Amino acid sequence: YVREEGEVTRDKEGAPLRMLGTVHDVTEKKQADERLRLSQKVFESAGEAILITDENSKIVDVNPAYEKITGYSKEDVIGQNPNISRSGRHDNPFYQQMWEQIESTGSWSGEIWDRRKSGEVYPKYLTINAISNDYNQPTHYVGVFTDITYQKETEKSLERLAYYDPLTALPNRALFRDRLTHNVQ
Repeated sequence: YVREEGEVTRDKEGAPLRMLGTVHDVTEKKQADERLRLSQKVFESAGEAILITDENSKIVDVNPAYEKITGYSKEDVIGQNPNISRSGRHDNPFYQQMWEQIESTGSWSGEIWDRRKSGEVYPKYLTINAISNDYNQPTHYVGVFTDITYQKETEKSLERLAYYDPLTALPNRALFRDRLTHNVQ
């Protein structure tokens, strides 16, 4: 891509006398703009919720999937700490261990329970990555998560089918053996 800028001085009849100008190769800028546009589209269309905080744990951006999953709008959360959605199911040592791992390795992944804007508590699978500057100092944190409510409900249903009689809803032999083995050890 080339961008040209210039001016032409003409005589009384309109014939060019002098041309002054510059030509700029803007290929790299156009490519960078296209990569930025593509990154923005990926952020907006991702099915997983994405939350970005600054180094002080203040939310700077969320994607539409975050809004859909949590019920919080972008305006609700910008400038807030992500702990506004804490469920209360995890204690402080859980969060301390999580942040110790992020500080030592740059990332953490695991299941965590959070609270939607409606107050409903739900499970999610969360990955947090630290984004560092050239001096290896964290400048942002990116959290990506999926709602795993359906998977948890499926696990519960399968466990119920494995350990309870479907007709009577009474515990079966498999549950008896499982509990016996657990208590004998």
